[in-house]
Amino acid sequence: MTGNIKRLIAIDKKYHEAPVYICAKEDPRTKTLVDYEGRLSANERKELSVKIDGDTQLRVSHLMQFDLDNPNDKIYFEIISDDKMVAPSKEEVNPGSHRYYIEDKEYEARVSISKTRLKAQAFKVVALLSLEDMVNYARILGKYASDLSATQVEALLYDKCEDKPKEIIDISTDRDLKYKILLNKLLDNNFITSVNGKYMNGTEVVGISEDFSIQWLKDPKNSAVVTQWISSFSGFESPNVAAIYEDHETKSIEEPVSTVAVKSKKRKGTKAKIKSK
Repeated sequence: MTGNIKRLIAIDKKYHEAPVYICAKEDPRTKTLVDYEGRLSANERKELSVKIDGDTQLRVSHLMQFDLDNPNDKIYFEIISDDKMVAPSKEEVNPGSHRYYIEDKEYEARVSISKTRLKAQAFKVVALLSLEDMVNYARILGKYASDLSATQVEALLYDKCEDKPKEIIDISTDRDLKYKILLNKLLDNNFITSVNGKYMNGTEVVGISEDFSIQWLKDPKNSAVVTQWISSFSGFESPNVAAIYEDHETKSIEEPVSTVAVKSKKRKGTKAKIKSK
């Protein structure tokens, strides 16, 4: 097989031998025959030796092959691939309406390579994570539970690399990753609570969703309270959270401490560095 060969595959054995005919179609807008020849290049049209008209019927069969480098095969393929009985690929088959699907080995190979590369990238991301970051990733994925061992957390991340590698890659490239980590830590330490999908600090709504809550945490107006929160729980040593602390600490000098209720829950052995007027 070359890269330009496609085959018709029956989705069920009962269609292996049964005769099926596909006709050239009428364009519903113009009420005239679909311009199949218009889909060919000028050179291909010159080499075309078959005539397509309203009476054209093609008998199709399981494993029927089309060489798209051949203009005659290509125009037949255009007619067949347009039919409602034919699915564009195996993944798109609907048993209720399709009898065949188009097998495209070249396309399938490209998809396979792309998936393999994504998996390799995701595996590399997880392999370089610290245990704390593995827990953070698991939380963001909604897979973390407090009774999971370190080995189990690592295993679930590698399972995700295998099944849905893009989710791991998306987390690693998320510009808001450190804020998502912080939001999870604030939830764990009860500085922020989730009530009916809203993120609350006492009676104040921090955000009606995760995205809005992250914007609240980023807002310089809230820098003083954010730094006070961070300095008050034991996860302060997290590099991601520490980076937010350093970013907000300078901003908190310009803003007084918010009137928002802040729970006093000091970290052991670390003095809070809250600056305000």
